[in-house]
Amino acid sequence: MDDVALHLVTAARSGDRDALAALWTRERSWLAAVLAAQGAEGSDLDDLLQDCALHLLKDIGKLREPAAFRPWCRRMALNLGAARGRREARRSHRSLEEMGGLEPSAPDRPGDDGLVSALREIPPAMREVLLLRAVDGLGDREIAGILELTVEAVESRLARGRRRLREALERRREREAARPVNGESA
Repeated sequence: MDDVALHLVTAARSGDRDALAALWTRERSWLAAVLAAQGAEGSDLDDLLQDCALHLLKDIGKLREPAAFRPWCRRMALNLGAARGRREARRSHRSLEEMGGLEPSAPDRPGDDGLVSALREIPPAMREVLLLRAVDGLGDREIAGILELTVEAVESRLARGRRRLREALERRREREAARPVNGESA
């Protein structure tokens, strides 16, 4: 954690609302990547980020060690995401049973080139490391500190995640190539 962030965390813990706002501005995209790695997207992601902001506002004074801000914040976001997932699972359980199965998966978005779909196929632990690297440009040591992993575990998850992403994209390309074009029969 750099000196500016450490200063902001310390000031925010002491009740400085401007420091808290500046801290949120700095960390929001990183938290969005953490939540996206767990599968949150669209309005659910926005809702979770709002929940994170509220909890940060309410609980920043409970943070014991300013240098542990990112791991603390990550844990808070994951807990909020898990709680939301449990609530949604309870709500959808009855409707899934009534429908007799799972809902079809959402179609790919135009211009998405399958990356979002491929990322969904990767286990969350690998996806989180990939997104922290790709979205935030964090290094292995920074990711390890945030996720409370060893640098070796981060390197392993990155390598396995990249391989799984390549494989998922290749499967998508093969499916696309096998589809009939403009009325041709398969």
